[in-house]
Formats: sequence, structure tokens, C-alpha cells
Amino acid sequence: PISVYVHPPELHEVGPTRVIPFDLSDTLPTPYPATGPNLMSSFVRIDVGDSIDTTASATSQAFYVIRGSGTTKTDEGVIDW
Repeated sequence: PISVYVHPPELHEVGPTRVIPFDLSDTLPTPYPATGPNLMSSFVRIDVGDSIDTTASATSQAFYVIRGSGTTKTDEGVIDW
């Protein structure tokens, strides 16, 4: 079984703009960073007025905006959120 992990709000509510990975590969175990055997999830924290470049070696990406607004630019187009 895989334990339930709680990520406190302070993890994403404070601090600089950054990607915060949820790497559980030591628990799974997988030889690569992973949140699940076929998933790698992360918080992306963006301070007001900042921007961040991200890349993913994946077939898809999903984003959930907790608060604020902005724009994501990809090779396929622009998404306002």
C-alpha cells in the first residue's frame, strides 16, 4: 500500500516562484521521479508579476488554478486562466 501524504498549504502559499514536485519514488519505488507509477505531479507557484518556464516529458499536462489569473503559452496556443 501507498501511504496518504498531506501537503500543507504553506508548501504552495509562501515562497518564491518555483515548481514543487511531489516525488514519491522512494516509496513506490520507481527508478524515476514519480507521484504514481505513471504520473508525476507538482505544484507550480507563481508570485504576482513573475513568470516561469516549465517543461514536461509527458504526453499530457493538467493544471488547476487555486487563485489568481494569468496566461499559459504553449506551442499549441494560449490558455488564459
